[in-house]
Amino acid sequence: VRLTSLVLSQSFFMGAPILGYREAFVAAYREWIDFVGAEKFTFYGTETMSKHRPVTRKTLDMLPAWLAPGQDLREFVAITLKDGAFHDDTGHHILDVLSEDEAAGTEDEHSLAYFHVALPPDEGLRRLAEVDGYFRRMCNVLPVRYATCGFGIETSPYQRREAQTAAFAATIRH
Repeated sequence: VRLTSLVLSQSFFMGAPILGYREAFVAAYREWIDFVGAEKFTFYGTETMSKHRPVTRKTLDMLPAWLAPGQDLREFVAITLKDGAFHDDTGHHILDVLSEDEAAGTEDEHSLAYFHVALPPDEGLRRLAEVDGYFRRMCNVLPVRYATCGFGIETSPYQRREAQTAAFAATIRH
C-alpha cells in the first residue's frame, strides 16, 4: 500500500458553497477529469462511505447530477476520485471536493468550499503550461478566496499516523 505520494497539486478555497456556482464548478470538475483522463481514476469515496470503491462511468456523473438544477439541496457535497492499485493507496491523480450547503449551519460553518486536484510531479512538469492555465482559469471562474499550487505530499487517510510520519521524514530529508 502506498502511504504517501509526491504530487504537483492545486488547492482552491472558496468563500461560498459550490451550489451557488453549479455550472462553473461542474465545468471545472469535468475539465480536470478530461485533463487527467477519466481512466486514471480507479477509486472514489463520498461522505457516506467508510472506504473507497472502484470508479464506474456512473461515478464520474455523480457530482454533476448532485449539482444539476432542480435537484434537492444536499447538506454536504463531498467526493474524492483517485488512482491506485488498492482502495487504500494514496493517490497521485486526485480530485477532491468538499462543500457545505448554504442552508446548513451558521455562516461560519459554511464559509468555505474546497476543491483539490493533483498529478504526479513528472506529469505535472511535462504539462506545466497547461497546469498553470488551469490554475489561473479556476482562480478567475470560481469564487476563490485563496489558492495554492506546488509540490506536496499526499498522505493515506487509512494509515494516518504512519503516512504522516513518513511524509514528515521525507520533508526533513528533502
